[in-house]
Amino acid sequence: MRKHPVTDPAKCSKAGVLDLIRTGGTYRTVVRPDPAVHPDSCLQTVYENGELLNRCSLDQMRERAVRG
Repeated sequence: MRKHPVTDPAKCSKAGVLDLIRTGGTYRTVVRPDPAVHPDSCLQTVYENGELLNRCSLDQMRERAVRG
């Protein structure tokens, strides 16, 4: 799925199932060709089928943001 608004081309999104990976200290968005999670993925499943899988506090989120 992708969006391409006529009124604001700057809001275009990337198409496909995407993953965020970190290699060599930089982040890259890649298209996942299959449902398997990339081994270097930075994404975490938080909700699945209406169930909360990964609960964390605001302090934990801030700590992760500082660590990068």
